[in-house]
Amino acid sequence: MTSSYASDHYESAQAYLQQAGPEMHLEQLNVQAQPGTCSLGFQVSDLITEWGLHTQELAMDSTSVGETKGIGIPLAYLLVSTSKVAHPGAKQKIIESWLTSLKSLGINPEFALTDKDQAEINAMRIVWPHSKHQLCFWHALKAIKRPLAKNKSTPTPYNAQKAHEHSQFIDPDFPPCRQQKPGQEIDKPTSKPLHLIVFVFNGQPRPLTQPTAVGKADDGDESDLEAHSQLVNLMKKR
Repeated sequence: MTSSYASDHYESAQAYLQQAGPEMHLEQLNVQAQPGTCSLGFQVSDLITEWGLHTQELAMDSTSVGETKGIGIPLAYLLVSTSKVAHPGAKQKIIESWLTSLKSLGINPEFALTDKDQAEINAMRIVWPHSKHQLCFWHALKAIKRPLAKNKSTPTPYNAQKAHEHSQFIDPDFPPCRQQKPGQEIDKPTSKPLHLIVFVFNGQPRPLTQPTAVGKADDGDESDLEAHSQLVNLMKKR
């Protein structure tokens, strides 16, 4: 999407939806406006209609353009910008309104995936309180690798007791290598990695899908496999 329809990006997007929306299966969603902000939300209506009820994992990425290689499909988009006069929490309220519109279309994920954006996390938890919320694994690894790559900076001394108070599974007696006392020994890491566990049903990995109708579970695995196959074929055509 470009700004060729108008000088303002939001006006351009609005004009694009009005002119090309029906052909591209794009429909505007009801997003509650907030003072000092601009926002525009829309859904990919054909994908929502066909696969909305099958959504088990819903991922929200601030920059993603949608995965279309059989792994995931783009269901909706939200454009948001805030100004200095926007009230605290305005962005979260906009995201809540957008997600609520998606929920009204039948999307009820078991898992919610976000970047470490607190507004996104809070909105997901409010709209789908019973879903399991988790961070994007790629972003989590990036957050770990970034400080480790800074060779010239001195890291904050590790406090094992504070780490244990935050997460009880951390051994309070475990020190980093450079903070070990003379003669102190710690367990060496395992020489073999943990085995990868894959659940297989009828000889195939089970596709991640929701029940085919609200309050009605699938009769068996065949409908899930058929839905998964249809999804892959649809994305190949797009």
